[in-house]
Amino acid sequence: MKNNILKLTLALLVVFSYTSCEEDLIVFDADGGQSSLSLSTDSQTIEFCEGSEDIVVESTIRTSADRTFNLMLNADLTTADPSEYSISSTSVTIPAGEFVGSTTVTIDFTAIPDGASRILAYDLVIPDGSVLNTRGTTQIAYSSACTENEVKFDFVFDNYPEETAWQLYDADSGDFIDGDTGFGNYDDFETLSVTLCIPDGNYDFVVFDQFGDGICCAYGNGTINGNLIACDGNTSLFDQIDEFGGQIVRSFSVGN
Repeated sequence: MKNNILKLTLALLVVFSYTSCEEDLIVFDADGGQSSLSLSTDSQTIEFCEGSEDIVVESTIRTSADRTFNLMLNADLTTADPSEYSISSTSVTIPAGEFVGSTTVTIDFTAIPDGASRILAYDLVIPDGSVLNTRGTTQIAYSSACTENEVKFDFVFDNYPEETAWQLYDADSGDFIDGDTGFGNYDDFETLSVTLCIPDGNYDFVVFDQFGDGICCAYGNGTINGNLIACDGNTSLFDQIDEFGGQIVRSFSVGN
């Protein structure tokens, strides 16, 4: 009798387990399965030259009608100031017959304080009848950038780098912009790159050699180049500096 009861109990458990699995089974089918949603990436970066990026929502199914899903700002992860960005819409529409839809985030780099780095985070709101596939939150990173004229000076020193110094002046006013106030700053340096963000104007780039023999060629083949860094390609600011005596001036203009 006890054996019969035990067998009946086991049989009922098997049937119950099978029924439960059938009820919980999610069917993924492009045209008739369970709607499962995800953001296309959990992190991305908006660079100055691009200015904007899309937040993309992906679905495992397509339907005969447009579908709209909401995004919610994740206040715990977000460090961005609302004045620094805009979003075309906080909802994403997946068109009929499609698997993906998107909305665009645009950054106003002029509004970001110098040296600041930000995170903008959004959560995908999963509606009733759908489930989360993989990524429910996306974080968008961006940082301050030069919104005027980014210039870069690249130095390759000779055998006596401590003898080299440089200065940048406003050519119209004569005001000192940046550079060295004495010699000896580059002892043991082989190369140096200096990047500055400067407004439109005319400039004088001055290089000094303390010994008066320049940076080429008897005591090493030194060179100095200047470039305007731009999204559509870099532009040389002046002819390469190599042979000179105790001082050389290269004049250039940006933005005019």
